[in-house]
Amino acid sequence: MRRLLALSAVLCVGGLTACGDDGDDAGGSQAPDAGGAQTPRTTPIPPQQRTPPRGNALALPPGVPTSPVRDRTSDEDRRVIQGWLRALSAGDIVRAASFFAEPSQVQNGTPVITLRSLSDRAAFNLALPCGARGVRFGSRDGYTVMEFLLTERPGGDCGGATGQRARGAIKVDDGKITEWYRLADDPGASPSEPPVPQIEGDTSEA
Repeated sequence: MRRLLALSAVLCVGGLTACGDDGDDAGGSQAPDAGGAQTPRTTPIPPQQRTPPRGNALALPPGVPTSPVRDRTSDEDRRVIQGWLRALSAGDIVRAASFFAEPSQVQNGTPVITLRSLSDRAAFNLALPCGARGVRFGSRDGYTVMEFLLTERPGGDCGGATGQRARGAIKVDDGKITEWYRLADDPGASPSEPPVPQIEGDTSEA
């Protein structure tokens, strides 16, 4: 619990308001029992751990696309992503966490963070105050590059961000999300320019 709270605090400092939504379910969840959390089936992160350019911890790692070259993604990737979005939008944090691999890498207005346990994955999802609906799916270099419509979710507080849009690049391997990056709202923004963090209740675009 101490680890979960610590990671959640780090994520919140980054001004998280970016995700969550609808879709098919992929990968079941196993709720923690009284004896401790039981980790769902996971897959390893790809061998090359992505690291942002030196000197800018908030920049996207090299190779993460900021715009799609195709206007669709694979059926499997879409199924996994929408399953995660549906769980998050329903406020089912444990199930939402089960869609992420262990370990997996995430970045949302923060340095790249590696999620190494169920507690880490739950903390990341818990720190996202909004649910979301996927409104545009594209792909490039093995990533789904997509746009979300932010919504309220049980247990969250989307505030002034409700109805706004956010963008992300998500990599799925073997039915699990292995990389998740928040993209700048402007597709033409420099890859080294992180999205503007938003605090809850801010009416600027997330």
